[in-house]
Order: sequence, then C-alpha cells, then structure tokens
Amino acid sequence: MNEARLTAKVLIVDADPAKLQALRAALTTAAYHVTSATSASFALTTLERDRPDLIVSGNRTEDMARGIDFFPPGYTAERLAVYARDCLERAEAYALTVPSRAFLAIYQIPLKLAFGTLDAIARGEAKLTREAVIALVAEADGQS
Repeated sequence: MNEARLTAKVLIVDADPAKLQALRAALTTAAYHVTSATSASFALTTLERDRPDLIVSGNRTEDMARGIDFFPPGYTAERLAVYARDCLERAEAYALTVPSRAFLAIYQIPLKLAFGTLDAIARGEAKLTREAVIALVAEADGQS
C-alpha cells in the first residue's frame, strides 16, 4: 500500500447508513482515511477537528434539513457550479505538474468524484447515485 495515500482525509456526511458504508468501503479500500457522519453536529465537529481534504455529502436540500449548508453566502447553485469547476480544473492542472506520482494518486478519487458530481448536477440530477460513486471510485483507483 502506498503510504502517501493515507494522508488524504475524506468526510462523508449522509443520513443513510447504507450509503455511508458503501462509500466508506470503496474509499478505505483505495487507502483513504475516511470519517463518516450521519448528524450535522458530528459532521461539523469532525470538519473542525480533522480538516478533511474532501467532503462528500448528500444534496443541499438534505444537508440543509440536517442544519448544514456548505454554500458560501449569496451563492446560487449555478454560481457555485461554475466556481467549483474552475477550481477543480486548476487543481487538476496543478496536480499534473507535480513530479510525485504519490501526490497525484492522493487526488485522483476526490477529483473524479467532484467532477462527476458537477456533471450529474449539470444533467439535472440532484446527486450522484450510489452506483455512480462506486464506479467513479473504481475508475479513479484503476488510474493510480
């Protein structure tokens, strides 16, 4: 196992324990440090304590029902999607310039999930399906 990959921390937030378990299993198998939360209070505590590299959460409506909103004040879904895609493209371009393959390996799954989520939202889907997440993780892990 590549020890460099163990430094990537992922927080999964979802009220559905089955979804948490499936995503946790896929990411843990890919050597990521995974923490999951089914409540807003635990998610916020974990966010402050662990400062994860990636947060995977349900859709915004579900998040807001649990008292969590990761949108910056004043952002619409469209504005956030444009901003997120721009940031992801810059992050990916930067990752490709770093000579260490370990560095790139750390970011492959989070980038794949983030781009996949933006693509799903652009298609009018509320979020990635469980099957799509598992397929994206497997695809990204095969590239490392």
